[in-house]
Formats: sequence, structure tokens, C-alpha cells
Amino acid sequence: MSIFLHMKHLLQLKQHLNLKTQNLSKNLLSGHEHVSGHA
Repeated sequence: MSIFLHMKHLLQLKQHLNLKTQNLSKNLLSGHEHVSGHA
């Protein structure tokens, strides 16, 4: 595997992880709002 391809793969993996964490925090925030709204 060339260094370029390896770097590209790492970048894609990083972006994928960033999306996952963004969705996770969104879900946590909306869940928190949902709970506090019913409190």
C-alpha cells in the first residue's frame, strides 16, 4: 500500500469517526432536551 493511499484511508476513517461522534452528541443532546422538557 502506498503512503498516499494509506493517508487517504486514515483521513476517511477520521471523518467517519467525526460523523459518528457528532451524531452521538446530537442524540445525547436531543435526549437530554426531551427529558428536561418532561421534567
